[in-house]
Amino acid sequence: MFVFSSSSGRQAGGGIGCLVIGILGLILAFFLLKGLFTLLMWTAPVLFIMALAINWRAVADTGKEFVSLLRRNPLGGLLAGFLGVVGFPVLALFLFLRALGYNKLIEFRQQFGGTADASAPKEEEYVEYEELESHPKNVPQEQEPLELPKPPQKDPEKPGNPYDQLF
Repeated sequence: MFVFSSSSGRQAGGGIGCLVIGILGLILAFFLLKGLFTLLMWTAPVLFIMALAINWRAVADTGKEFVSLLRRNPLGGLLAGFLGVVGFPVLALFLFLRALGYNKLIEFRQQFGGTADASAPKEEEYVEYEELESHPKNVPQEQEPLELPKPPQKDPEKPGNPYDQLF
């Protein structure tokens, strides 16, 4: 097999193959995203209506967040509004997923004993506890003196080891 090689030892043409595969990957990603956006464009009104039907609070909370963004940062709010109009299919998908998430959150709170409404006051629970002593960090505490460890006892030497002289 005949291989072209450069003076640095690398194979010539290795970068071009990666470039071609990268360009083909970008073209494939473009067409996949274009198809997804087209599908979302046709389903956006249905997704928006379903989000309102599932949990209207998700849409209302998103509107409140947008208004607060307009008050805090008018330029950022206008930019977000423009992106919301241009990218309405993506916004409709976001609202639909947020409404589903709100319902899951309500189910989760009900399952584990919480209330569905986060603003409702919680009942007080009394828990048995034991008081522990606390000490300030920087104040030294009185400690009992520690006993020194006893030195280890030496083993009696074995008589007549001929290898002791080598080391």
